Amino acid sequence: MEIDGIYSSPLSRAWETAQKIAQFHRIKVEPLPGIIDMSFGNWEGHAHQEIQQIDKETYRRWREEPHLARLPGGESLDDIRTRAMAALEEVIRKHLGKTLIFVSHRVVCKVLICAILGLDNSHFWQITQDTTAINLIRYKDGKYILSLMNETCHLRALKEKRQMVDF
Repeated sequence: MEIDGIYSSPLSRAWETAQKIAQFHRIKVEPLPGIIDMSFGNWEGHAHQEIQQIDKETYRRWREEPHLARLPGGESLDDIRTRAMAALEEVIRKHLGKTLIFVSHRVVCKVLICAILGLDNSHFWQITQDTTAINLIRYKDGKYILSLMNETCHLRALKEKRQMVDF
């Protein structure tokens, strides 16, 4: 597939993936801060069990009503939706009809999928995104079409290798 551009979150875990893709296509990765991972604020660097104990109500809301949760010192899903959709739409306007790759993070991808499907963020936990999953979203006549979601076929060889035992 011919690729016309690659945009990535500037965080290293996404940026390194984007660089590997770019090498194959011989194009430059462009940073796109609007698709950076969610700021978990005061929760960053803490285990789930720890957060569950020190911030029970917000953690409950995050698990049961993610669309109503605002993480202390961090973002809400609405914050992510606003910035990520704005970034996506700005790049699409610049490259109408072109094939682009966006490399981001699971939370951002889930929120974007909800947005393009016309779902509110209460459906956040109903979307699965595995690490390095591929989603194919087409933009046609002002509308988004989700053609492929959470594809991980490129990881099968790694999974098979990981299960092999050498003696």
